[in-house]
Amino acid sequence: MKQILKFALFTLVLLIGTSTAAVAQNSSSAKEKTEKKAKKTKKAKKSTKKAKKAKKAKADKSSKAKAKTKKAKSTSKKTSKAKAATSKKKAKTTKKKAKSKKTSSRTNKSSDKSVGKDDKGRTIYKGPKGGKYYINSNGNKTYIKQ
Repeated sequence: MKQILKFALFTLVLLIGTSTAAVAQNSSSAKEKTEKKAKKTKKAKKSTKKAKKAKKAKADKSSKAKAKTKKAKSTSKKTSKAKAATSKKKAKTTKKKAKSKKTSSRTNKSSDKSVGKDDKGRTIYKGPKGGKYYINSNGNKTYIKQ
C-alpha cells in the first residue's frame, strides 16, 4: 500500500512539474511575440518619419524649382527679341531643307556593292555570297527571294 501511494505521489509531482514548464514556455513565447510587435511598430514609426522628411525635402525642391522657372521666364522675355530675329533666319533655312528630297533608305555599313533600285525606291545590294538584299526601315538586311 505504501508503494502505491509513493507511485501516485510521484506521478502527481511529475505531472505538475511538466504542466508548469509548459506554462512557462507559453509565457516566454508570448513575451517574444510582444517584443517583435514592439520592434515592428518602432520600424513603422521610423519609416513614417523618413517619409515625412522626404516630403518636406521634395516640397523645398519644388519651391526652389518654381523660383528658378520664374527667373527663367523673366530672362526669356528679355532674350525673346533677340531670338525672334534668329528664328526668322532659321525658318528660311528649314523651308529650304523641307523642299529637298528625302530618302528613306538607310546607308549600308558593309562593303557590299549596290546593284540598283527596286520599284519602291529602295537601294538593292549584292551580298558576299551573291544574294540580293535591301536595308529595311529598322536598318536590317532583308533578302529578296528570286
